[in-house]
Amino acid sequence: MLYDCRNESFLLWICFSVEQQHHASMQLSLPRTHTEVKCIEGDSLQDRFRALDVTAPLRASVLSGLVEVGGAAGYLNHPVQSTLQDRVTLQYRTTTRLDMLSHRVLQEETVRTQRKATHVVMAVLYGAQAFFIFDSKHINRQINVRREKTKMLDVIKKMFNTFNSEDIFSSLTDSEKVNSLLYQCTVHSDVDPTTTMDYDTAVEVYQSLPKHLGQRGEKAVPVRVWLYPLKNLDHAAACVEFEISEDLLLRAEKVLEHLRRVTMRCQDMMSDHTNAYVMKWFPYAKDKLTQFSQLLSEYQVEFQKILAKATEFIRENGESGLLWFRAILKKHDQSPFTPQALDHWLHNKEAEVNAVNICKTKNLPIVKSEKELETVLLDSQTDRVLCFTLTSLEDEDPFLSTMKQRHRSVRKYNLTSYDSRDGENIKFIAAVIPDIRVPGSSIRLYQQGSLITTNFQLGLKPDPVQVAEIKQSCVLLQFPQSTIRRPERYRVEYRVMTTGVSTVSKRPWNVVDTLAPAETCLVPGLKPFTLYQIRYSVIEHSGMNDFSKVIEVKTLRSPPEQLYVNCLDKETIKGTWFQPESEDGASVLHYKVDYKETGLEGWSTMVTEGPECYCDVTLNLSTCYRVRVSAVYGEGDTSETSRETDVPVNGEFLHNYLRMIRKLKVTLS
Repeated sequence: MLYDCRNESFLLWICFSVEQQHHASMQLSLPRTHTEVKCIEGDSLQDRFRALDVTAPLRASVLSGLVEVGGAAGYLNHPVQSTLQDRVTLQYRTTTRLDMLSHRVLQEETVRTQRKATHVVMAVLYGAQAFFIFDSKHINRQINVRREKTKMLDVIKKMFNTFNSEDIFSSLTDSEKVNSLLYQCTVHSDVDPTTTMDYDTAVEVYQSLPKHLGQRGEKAVPVRVWLYPLKNLDHAAACVEFEISEDLLLRAEKVLEHLRRVTMRCQDMMSDHTNAYVMKWFPYAKDKLTQFSQLLSEYQVEFQKILAKATEFIRENGESGLLWFRAILKKHDQSPFTPQALDHWLHNKEAEVNAVNICKTKNLPIVKSEKELETVLLDSQTDRVLCFTLTSLEDEDPFLSTMKQRHRSVRKYNLTSYDSRDGENIKFIAAVIPDIRVPGSSIRLYQQGSLITTNFQLGLKPDPVQVAEIKQSCVLLQFPQSTIRRPERYRVEYRVMTTGVSTVSKRPWNVVDTLAPAETCLVPGLKPFTLYQIRYSVIEHSGMNDFSKVIEVKTLRSPPEQLYVNCLDKETIKGTWFQPESEDGASVLHYKVDYKETGLEGWSTMVTEGPECYCDVTLNLSTCYRVRVSAVYGEGDTSETSRETDVPVNGEFLHNYLRMIRKLKVTLS
């Protein structure tokens, strides 16, 4: 029998004269009885090739579809179908005899001058293989997969020592018997057609395997062949010029393996019962996953077709064909079907679906249109509405039409991490609204029904703002500086705080916007002696940070009004003023009168004996002074100071001073 390694085909129609005339003298048959049973835990393409002991050239042929597999080799086309699926495979392998041809067959002219094959089959090892593929599928993703697979492995290993089904069943513990009821088994065998069965039936089939080969092994099939290259007999004979290198073969295997795994993840998303709500109420999401899965299947078929042509070209034309094979792999690495691009897209879809599931679990209202959202905002009595928005779930997906990688991230809507200790009434909702400006998903912030930002960075809070100065009608704030953030502007919000948290939460926030890089912000228009809540947010190019921790600031009381200063004599002044307005009816305990020389730092202070609105101060009136006054109340709080007033200089001193200046000018002239 001849074999063509270029396209992996037997030339069965050629019969040598030696087979007809000298068959008995040219063939030798030797017994080779050996049986081996082992467990296979892995299920990658490499694991399955390794179990079948497939050579590199044959791997390339199987990979590209040049060889169709059947019998036990059908195991190659039976990968795990779900990420929720545990699998343990029992491999049974037995050999019966080795048939060999004498090397004298190579001297035959019909062999030496043959041009349609590349090799002569010199020996065949007969036997059979069977793969018992045990699967168990979990419903709950939270289950310990590794522990369950270990239990499964312990059950299957008890089939090693005996083919007697009664011994196998009796060796199982009660819990193992219960677990085995969940196992489904598919058998790929060289002596029986492929069938699917339960665990008990699989044990019965396993027990009968030795009998299926016949009493003398007459039903055994070839499990391994040895080839002799015709090129060694005649340089003009056909031959395989070159084979694909191991590294290129591994790269091609990884491509197909990854396409399979991504397809499996995609199918799991659609079939997982925890995603049933999303698939039912958002059919666009399921349509996209279906389309994605179909594109993967179509690409895999085309990729294998190209590999088949390249493999044949390499074997017929030598090393030059490797350039084509490398070009195929390079083109794949530049295509939308790279692992990075596919994983990125699927990860985003998983995040979107999980986000909707989380919202559903937490009983959040989920709206599916702008109109529904407007209704929620109009009906909402809350100060803030945080809306987790999926912007691409029902939108056109350019990746599916071009399969180009989209660089975007999906933020998780972690409701449990949000700190609402500021006593604010917050409503959480979810929405599916297309928005090309923020592909994927984002968190929208609404206040009093108005959209504040489409990209609210929940949980990313800046440090609290510092109070630089407090007055009766304004507060000066200072922002903490950061070397990490690059703010474009600050949004400062403030509101009056009254007794009772419920009352505060219903008050609207007032807003002051400050452009960066300003380090301070003046909050104007405040009421005297009033407690305010103040917070701020940093707005960057990437979005709006969460608000800082709220601080409380109380403005000062109103100052005394209309301060007048008169000179009583050369050394004494008298200050008078009007009593300040009292916001809460509190009584003034006394007043503080501050004075200082003009141009100098530091104030001197004297205190009145009571709430009288006047005070005499002894000063050196040959110097200019400034005076101000503030009220001190019984609870120790002090009002804002009045406007500063200049003290008139003594007239006689001023007259003498001017006369001295005139004399100095005459002397100098």
